[in-house]
Amino acid sequence: MAIPKGVDLNIKALSSKANELLVTKISPSTAIQEYLDNEALQAWARDGIVLHRDKRQDCGFCGQKLPGDLWERLNAHFDKASTELEICIEKLVRDIRYERERLANASVPERAQFYASNREKFDAVQTEYSNCIKAYLTELDRISEQLQVRKSNLFRALEPIEIAECVSPLLTSVGALNELIATNNQKTATLNSDKKASQAALRLNAVLSFIKTIGLDDEEAKIEKLKKRVTDVETEIANLNTSIEKCQDGIKELQTQLKDERQGFCRKYLAKSQQCLSPDI
Repeated sequence: MAIPKGVDLNIKALSSKANELLVTKISPSTAIQEYLDNEALQAWARDGIVLHRDKRQDCGFCGQKLPGDLWERLNAHFDKASTELEICIEKLVRDIRYERERLANASVPERAQFYASNREKFDAVQTEYSNCIKAYLTELDRISEQLQVRKSNLFRALEPIEIAECVSPLLTSVGALNELIATNNQKTATLNSDKKASQAALRLNAVLSFIKTIGLDDEEAKIEKLKKRVTDVETEIANLNTSIEKCQDGIKELQTQLKDERQGFCRKYLAKSQQCLSPDI
């Protein structure tokens, strides 16, 4: 979502060209004085040339036959200089109209396209942008109106027109609007990560609530006590096993001694028996 970053504003160039046309002084080769004295009549004659030249032999208004020297007199009044000036004025008016239409139709995002957190700022920025556009278009209209005044009497030069400062405010408002659009787009780009973070936070809250519900702290304390008891019992068992091992070692040692004593007794008994059984020599 965006409007063109580089908004081409041509009003300064258009006004400069307009002032050249407004102040240009021209005079007819052979003037028709009544045309000079009456701008409406002069405009009517100029329009009549377009409707009659090479098209009619009689006047489309009164029906009278056109005088034979009419075109020569009109050509002397509306000479090359005035014709060229008129063409230049008409072209510049078209350029101004194009500039006006282009700016008036500039695409601006709708309020609904922005997140709720950005809409209040959008309202302020959009209002400023709209006001700047209106001011810009007003200045274009002023230039166009002066050109039309000059066109109505090509032989009367006009004072140059001074336009109000309308470019810098408009560029500033466009920059603010684009900045807000970029912020909104960035929020869209990070929406998934924000969503995951929110989901994680919700899960942690649910876990915390569950912990409080089941009294996990108390249960963990009980578990720790049981673990300590198990450790103590294991220690006691280890000590008992050590004592058992010592006892078993003592038994083995006593068994070994008993065996040795039995073997010694048997040897003594056998020796005595042999002595008793042996004949005297």
